[in-house]
Amino acid sequence: MSLCKQAEVRNWRDIREERAQALYREDRNTFIRKSHNNPASKHLYKEYLGAANGTRVHELLHTHYHARPNYR
Repeated sequence: MSLCKQAEVRNWRDIREERAQALYREDRNTFIRKSHNNPASKHLYKEYLGAANGTRVHELLHTHYHARPNYR
């Protein structure tokens, strides 16, 4: 016979579900939802970066993978 009682769960919440709902709610209520509709991004491309496929964009925004040895 056990002398300890199991604790009752009084306030069960699915935290992952709440988080997902909060993210969807924020997305619905956001004025600018896509980067290509962002006035700041449009201004940056127009005034500085140029064409989306341009050399400057490639040099500044694209990353390259370089294999590195593992740390020990």
